[in-house]
Formats: sequence, C-alpha cells, structure tokens
Amino acid sequence: MVRLTLSHTAIVRGTPATVGGAKMARKKSRLITHGRQLNDLGLAFVESVYEAGGNDEDARRIFKNDLLRKQLGRLVMGKLKFEVFPIWKTIRLGTGLKTAEDFLTALKRGGYGIQSDWMKGVLSGPSFTIASEKVKIKLVKVTVSELGFLKGGVKISGIYQRAQELGLGLCSLETALQLRLQYKDQPVDDVFSVATKTFMGPQGSPDTFYLTSAGNGILYLLSGDGHPEHLWSAAASWVFVANY
Repeated sequence: MVRLTLSHTAIVRGTPATVGGAKMARKKSRLITHGRQLNDLGLAFVESVYEAGGNDEDARRIFKNDLLRKQLGRLVMGKLKFEVFPIWKTIRLGTGLKTAEDFLTALKRGGYGIQSDWMKGVLSGPSFTIASEKVKIKLVKVTVSELGFLKGGVKISGIYQRAQELGLGLCSLETALQLRLQYKDQPVDDVFSVATKTFMGPQGSPDTFYLTSAGNGILYLLSGDGHPEHLWSAAASWVFVANY
C-alpha cells in the first residue's frame, strides 16, 4: 500500500498543505480538523486505484498532477461527465412513423418476428409515446456482470438502479421498436433485453422487450421477463440510453 504524502501533519494543524507544488484550498473543512478521517479518504482512494489495476506509482502520479486532482474534484461534485461504457449504437427517432399502427405495419412489412395482437395492446397504452422531431439516441449494451454484479442473481430494480448510478437511463418503448427496425445485422443467437419501464406481457405479468436473431433468418422483437422478483444471471445483456 502506498504511503500518502499529503503533508498529513500540516493538514491536521489546519495549515495549507502542498500537493504537487500547489497549495490546497484554504476553504475551511471539518475534515481538515479530523486528520484521521482525511487519511481514511486518501487510503480509500488508493484502494480504488488498486482495484482498477493500478499500483503505488499510479496513485502518486495522480496526487502530483494538479489537473487530475481538479478533474477528480469536478467529478465528485457532478461537474464532470465521463463515459463509463462505450457507445454501442446510435439510432434515430422521429423517422416519420407517427402512430402505433405505423410501427406495426413497418415491423410486419419488414418480416420481423413479433406477437402482433399483444404488441398492438402495448402500443395502444399511455406508456407508448412517439418523438415529434428527429433525434439521435446513443445506446450502451452491457452485461449484468459489467454493471458490477459479478455473480448475477440480481433483480431488475437492482440492475436499473446501478445503471442509473453509472450514467445510464431507461429507453422509451419507441426506442426499443426503432432499435429493432434499424438493427438489421444482429448476429445469430444474439439476445438482449431493452431497459424500459415494465409493461403487461401476453401472460399478464410484467415484461420488457428483448431482441434476438434466430437461425431461420428472422429478427425478433418479443416480450421478456420483467417480473420484479426474477433474478438475472451475470451474463444477461441489457441495452440502456447513455446519458453522456
């Protein structure tokens, strides 16, 4: 473990310590008078560097770099956004399809596999809205494991909450439909759920959409398990909107 070099004695006494040649802010903080708590924060930071695959030198480099330290402060205060996950796809909304019937017709004409009668019911509900203007939506595809649940066994509420903490958001129902219409090269046997507000499925239980590509050449948009008590495996894939 790296030994912190933040002039701990100076911090405890409330005098300006220097880090990388720059004086720390003189704004009074309760932590300044509690050196032990401040030291714990430093140790927690170093541990996070190690968890990310870093070492002592990486931790020292960050402490000595004024720009990095300022960026860390901005990040903590919510003034700096960054991409936790790479953008997987960018799709378009507001493509000229203006009604639920327009979407159903486009899916049928495109030869997509859907549950027509049930789909019509979902799209006729108040939760289905359509973008009035052209807009691009950035999407991220992640596994439950990549969200931090390495062993899986997590409920949909836990998945959604963790995704939100990492800068991701729920998709609209239109986003799920447009993704199906625009994602024409989905690999065979690929399957993933689209993170939306749950809706009533064909069996009368809460569902979400999922997309898959079968070996018969048909691209499907079907209902997937959205039951609040269902436990998802670490390998399960989800698509979210990127809020960055």
